Amino acid sequence: MKSQKINNYKGKHTDARVHVIYEKGTKGIPLYRGLGASLYGRGGRVISEPTNDFHLTNDDLVTGYIYVLKSASKDPQITSIKPLYEVGFTAKNIQQRISNAQNESTYLYAPVEVIEEIQVLNLNAESLETAIHHSLAPYQLDVDITGPNGKTIKPREWFAVSLDKIEDIVNKIVAKLQTVQ
Repeated sequence: MKSQKINNYKGKHTDARVHVIYEKGTKGIPLYRGLGASLYGRGGRVISEPTNDFHLTNDDLVTGYIYVLKSASKDPQITSIKPLYEVGFTAKNIQQRISNAQNESTYLYAPVEVIEEIQVLNLNAESLETAIHHSLAPYQLDVDITGPNGKTIKPREWFAVSLDKIEDIVNKIVAKLQTVQ
């Protein structure tokens, strides 16, 4: 497989072009990260041989945390949406990440409650978050919120979907990623 390194997304990530042969024999040369997002966000499938020899060892590396939050906002525009959850990623401690929630647009300028935290081992947690967000795209919150600074924001990591659906999506993506490795 030939690949060409490409810097994208304002230089934060490196990506590569990959040669892909699709199910019907057609070929393409998409970006690796885009291919992964397409597979996990649009019901795609990865063909691999599953193994049952997955064991945690001292060599396993914690690469971050995926978290699910619930807003404690008093804004009627937010409180009227049930269920509503934020799904995000941090490489740090989750409590440290959300400690200033009431002052951040990411958290709708309100305190938040941690509903779930998922420790990510041996996977790129940021890519996992992207795949989860792509899969949850049909449930993405579609509102404009005016913050205390007068700026209007459009939340990207908030989803009007049940916790069970979020858990199901996360579990499926993690299971697929583990079989690919």
